[in-house]
Amino acid sequence: MRDARDVKLPARIEVAWLRGVGLDRTLTECGLAVLHDPAPILDLARRDPRVRLYRPISEKIRASS
Repeated sequence: MRDARDVKLPARIEVAWLRGVGLDRTLTECGLAVLHDPAPILDLARRDPRVRLYRPISEKIRASS
């Protein structure tokens, strides 16, 4: 979520907020959440351009034992 602290998310979705840094300051804050099921926020992402969904493009990398 980009500069969208006011967005009402379904319960139990935890968002980590990161501050934007850079010369142009086009991004103030970015919220990141890992979802196992994106279904509860699909409609929200369609209605609000600040909310975006991304899916992994590779397998999860795990440390070798």
